Amino acid sequence: MMDLSRTWMTERVGLLKQIMKRRWFPIVNATAITYIRDIKPMQRFTISTRLVGWDHKYFYIEQKFHSERGLHAIAYVRGVFKSKKGVVSVEHMLEVAGFDGVAPILPAEIIHWKEMLEQKKVNNLPR
Repeated sequence: MMDLSRTWMTERVGLLKQIMKRRWFPIVNATAITYIRDIKPMQRFTISTRLVGWDHKYFYIEQKFHSERGLHAIAYVRGVFKSKKGVVSVEHMLEVAGFDGVAPILPAEIIHWKEMLEQKKVNNLPR
């Protein structure tokens, strides 16, 4: 469901045709989910998806699960797009999107998450 919601977001911002034409495909690098309350079987819910920002390599997306009972979960997804030649640069993606503004400031929780992911790499490198 999260993949589908991200695909719909890509279409809503006008990038899906450009991505398909270039045969780029999305790769999720990391995900963090906080579960708040369960979603009952057959319960209706929605997923809101928004791009919260990017850095030199990755895009950061927030996804929230809601129902009439309230917020059920919050997920952060970090990802890239790949082509046959490798990772598509953030700069190239923004150019294709027609974005020429200033990058948004990443929320504090994303910055902390990035730091935690980097620490995982450092602590788990072969010695």
